[in-house]
Amino acid sequence: MRLWLPGIALLGLLAWPSTSSAKVLITRGDAFTPFGEIQPGKRPFGLQANVTTVGYKYAYFGIFWLDIWRYGGGYCIYHDKEYSPISKADAAMLLGVPESRIGEPIWYRFPPGALILGGVVAIGVVAAVLKQIRKQKILAMVSDARYQQALDVFREQVALNEAAKQAAEQPVEGDDPAPSAPVDLPDPWEAAIDSLTGAGIERPEAEENFGKVLGYAMNRASEQAAAEAARR
Repeated sequence: MRLWLPGIALLGLLAWPSTSSAKVLITRGDAFTPFGEIQPGKRPFGLQANVTTVGYKYAYFGIFWLDIWRYGGGYCIYHDKEYSPISKADAAMLLGVPESRIGEPIWYRFPPGALILGGVVAIGVVAAVLKQIRKQKILAMVSDARYQQALDVFREQVALNEAAKQAAEQPVEGDDPAPSAPVDLPDPWEAAIDSLTGAGIERPEAEENFGKVLGYAMNRASEQAAAEAARR
């Protein structure tokens, strides 16, 4: 736990916006977690009267007052920011409790900032894994001959529809040249879905999956076009 906290802190800093107007407030210093007051009759001889609290002192590092890393912890007696280190056994004795009753504060081991950043990292990892799983499923469908055929049907119908529209827009020879009447053109989507249902795939599944396959194919085409334009 102690080793990965600095790494998470660094990750949070790197992920913060780097625009000229963005400023990251780094917070660091010492802090105390009180365990209780020194019990009557347990007070060491010569101890200053204002030192009355037994606690746990640690150093912290954080961003915007949200601790990401806490370190250098130890038992102490203190007042305000002045303290004297003591052992765990001495802390238990001054509190009048068994040594087993005290220990490192839970938030010393698990700073709130580290938990939040750790959660963000975990969510990012899960999201990346799920995205990769979805991508693998789409790639599996893209390599499926049935979906390849549906893509071909879709492209062919788009090309046929475009050719028919262009032909309809050509003027007609004669005394009254005018575009011919619009043709009722087949829907490329429906043609592709019909191809899939004809191959034995249920229509709801065909519509859902073909949408993903078509989106993937269109993205790939755009990426290839951009790469080709960049090479020119």
